[in-house]
Amino acid sequence: MDATLIAWSASLLFMMFFAGIEMAFYSASRLNIELKRKQDTATGNRLGKFIDAPAVFLGVAITGYIIALTIFVLLTTEVAVPVWKNVGISSRGVQIFLEILFNVLVALIFAEFLPRAIFRAKSNSLLSGFSFLFNFFSGYFLLL
Repeated sequence: MDATLIAWSASLLFMMFFAGIEMAFYSASRLNIELKRKQDTATGNRLGKFIDAPAVFLGVAITGYIIALTIFVLLTTEVAVPVWKNVGISSRGVQIFLEILFNVLVALIFAEFLPRAIFRAKSNSLLSGFSFLFNFFSGYFLLL
């Protein structure tokens, strides 16, 4: 159960990361990125590569989000088992309905609204800070 809860939490964090980095990419100052690129910094070169191929960037961000969302939804059933036992809900139909409702609310609030608002407000700094991590995922997903 502990490993499942950790994986479930990690998938939520990855959903937040990919949704937020996508918004940061849309909101980032292209001029700032080009200045970093001209200064020949590692971050500037990585971000410049993403600016040159925005379809690749967005494809990786959306793919990562969908994979994390799928893992999150699948693990919700396992994480919710103790809750159903404590509450006393034995009807599988009611359990599925409540899991769907929970997943929708969590995904909309914690994996869409909040990360997008945070990453939009600090798009340049967060995009620069997470460029190494995103570069890792882009290399991994492009191999698939």
